[in-house]
Amino acid sequence: MWFEVKAKFPSVSLLLTLLFFGCGDPIPPAPDAAAPPDYQTAEFSQPGLPGISVTAPESTLTSESGTQVSFAVALDSQPTAAVTLCLASTDDSEGALVIGEDVLVGDGTCPQARLVWQPADWGTPKVVLVEGVDDGEIDGSQFYEITIGPATSEDSDYQGLDPDDLRFRNTDDDRPGVTVQLQGPALTS
Repeated sequence: MWFEVKAKFPSVSLLLTLLFFGCGDPIPPAPDAAAPPDYQTAEFSQPGLPGISVTAPESTLTSESGTQVSFAVALDSQPTAAVTLCLASTDDSEGALVIGEDVLVGDGTCPQARLVWQPADWGTPKVVLVEGVDDGEIDGSQFYEITIGPATSEDSDYQGLDPDDLRFRNTDDDRPGVTVQLQGPALTS
C-alpha cells in the first residue's frame, strides 16, 4: 500500500511517500508512474506564519529638490485583530514621510505617521513614500533613517514584532557662494 503526504509551508512544500508493503508484494511504481488502486494521498497545509515583510526601495537616495522613493510593508499572515506600525524619520529636516492613502497621520501613540491593517485587508501591502527635504544649509549629503517601530496589536502573534529600519541619504542642493543685497537706495552718477 502507498501513502503519500504533502505538506505546504509558507516557503517550502514537502512531499513524503510512505510505502507499506509486505513480503511478496511487488515493488511499487515510481511516484510519477500510475498509482496502484490502494494508493492514498493526503494534503496538510499550515497557515502562513506571522511576520512583517519590508520590501527595500530600488534606491535609498533622496535629494533636497524633493526626490521621492518608496518601499512596501506587508503582513505575512492574517491577524486576528488590527496591527499598527509607527513610522518616523530620524531627521525630518533631511527626509520626511509623505502622508497619503497608506501612510496615516500620527496620533498619540505614533507621533509622526502610522500604518494600520485590519484582519480583512491584511493581504494588501502598504506603500510608504519618503521625500527629500531642503534644509537651506550647505551640509553635504546627510544620512537619516525611517524607523519602523514594533507592531502593536491585540493579536499576540503580531504584538511586538519589529521589522528592520531603512537608511536613506539626502543629497544637498545648496552651493557655497556670496549673495549681495543692497541696503537703501541705489546711487548712480
